[in-house]
Amino acid sequence: MDKRKLNGGNSTKAVRPDDKRLMSKTELQDAHLQLSPYCQKAIQVHAQAIELGERWAVELFYKYYFRLPTQTVDQKLEVSNFDITKLYDQETPEALE
Repeated sequence: MDKRKLNGGNSTKAVRPDDKRLMSKTELQDAHLQLSPYCQKAIQVHAQAIELGERWAVELFYKYYFRLPTQTVDQKLEVSNFDITKLYDQETPEALE
């Protein structure tokens, strides 16, 4: 048995009505068009919050303007005393199944 049925299947992520991964292109465009009238008002409110010295507004501005650094993880794997030819020396095709 090759056990391909264990290789995945349907997503187990939560399904929400606002999940953009599940929205079609036209639904995304409609959502954008519905929110576009509020963009100018949101920018004005954000500008007022910056002028008042609100920390969240200033932080949001700098995160957007200078972009957050991307997080990278350096991974290094070292294997010593491993010979792949020894792995298959005494195994038969029946043992691999």
